[in-house]
Amino acid sequence: MKSDDKSNIPTPARPNRIKEQREKSRLTQKELAKLMDIDFTTISKHESGNRGPTPEEVKKYAQIFKCQSYEIFFSLVIILSLFSA
Repeated sequence: MKSDDKSNIPTPARPNRIKEQREKSRLTQKELAKLMDIDFTTISKHESGNRGPTPEEVKKYAQIFKCQSYEIFFSLVIILSLFSA
């Protein structure tokens, strides 16, 4: 991926990178839900942005995907707003 490629930045239409990380890990929603100990419909709601994850779920996603939570959930818009204040 080029450094100027912004296709993976969360947006209101795509609020997080859960689906991207899940597919990269070659997991189905049901498999990920089992690892997370939650219902697979919750995974779907997280991926679509219809429901936000709890702090505990955020930690589990980061552990399963072996990354930092901000890599999944923190958008560039939020980061930029921190520096423009």
